[in-house]
Amino acid sequence: MRKKILVTLSLIFLTGCFPREKADIPQEGEIVTWKQNDHLVVKAKLGPRRIHIPDTHCKRCEAEFYQPEHELYLGQFPIDYVPEKFPPISQEEATMLPLPYAINQLEFNLMLNGSTVKATDKSFYSGQPLDDINQVKVFVENEGKINYTTKEVYKRFLEREKGEYEKNISVEYGLFCYSRKDANLWCFGESNNKLFSGLSFNFEDKNKIGKNRS
Repeated sequence: MRKKILVTLSLIFLTGCFPREKADIPQEGEIVTWKQNDHLVVKAKLGPRRIHIPDTHCKRCEAEFYQPEHELYLGQFPIDYVPEKFPPISQEEATMLPLPYAINQLEFNLMLNGSTVKATDKSFYSGQPLDDINQVKVFVENEGKINYTTKEVYKRFLEREKGEYEKNISVEYGLFCYSRKDANLWCFGESNNKLFSGLSFNFEDKNKIGKNRS
């Protein structure tokens, strides 16, 4: 009995020494079909890849959470980019597609005013998430069922963050915007689609709004 146990343990240790299979990372020009949720499936040709910015503050986080093979990053495109059209997929095919990881959901970047810059994966929550003033980073997140409207979300944020309502900007763009003491501007917008609650975005400096329009 003792010999059998020793042999089994040896096999476990040996198995752990074998190199992992190389990850299949999507490349520019590759056609992918990605599922964000049951109502949103994207089939597209991938645009330029982005540069990875390592997390120097947390080596364990970098090792465990940086998994480029699971990222659903479509690429960076000019604001007037027209994506290639593909034949629709069936409901059965869509159902079979896997849902995204919580930290790897659908993303893409847009560039304004004809600007070009190499994109990075700097976190949206970092101090300087953008690579250029003309860059717009878009994240599509699955938030689960929401039982309140975008207006109610806006109201809750105002109460919690003690922000100041920006009437002129809100009226001009048809949004609900407020600013904080750090000059950040947060805006919410309603959706005409009943399946979606709307959108929200953060502008780093409200004083620059209107100076970089297309």
